[in-house]
Amino acid sequence: MSVTLKFFLYTLGIFAALLFGTLILPVAASYYYLGSILKCELMKNYAFNLAIAVDQLANSFVLGSTRETISGRVNRALHSETPQWFVAGFGRFVDWLAVLVARDHNHIRKSDIITDFQDELDSWIKKI
Repeated sequence: MSVTLKFFLYTLGIFAALLFGTLILPVAASYYYLGSILKCELMKNYAFNLAIAVDQLANSFVLGSTRETISGRVNRALHSETPQWFVAGFGRFVDWLAVLVARDHNHIRKSDIITDFQDELDSWIKKI
């Protein structure tokens, strides 16, 4: 894949992820907080599922696997011997965001690593 095409797809993907995220995440947050007030686990679980769906969609937009969240992708790349140059800083940003939004410390380290990622279009692990 050429560098120009990859840059274009990443730019378009980030824009689309931000657009969908800003539309869906406020709805998910509203369900979560309303579920907390009403003590309704179904609403809280629904909100959590919406957040996971947005996360997987965002990962797909940046050429990742449809079955993996961005946190899992960063964790897998960090556990490899040769992550791309931006992965460590992006991982710190995601951890900071998880603490800010959900009070979830060490979010990246706790995320699952999927080893079957054949549908990933661009790896965040350097090819040697």
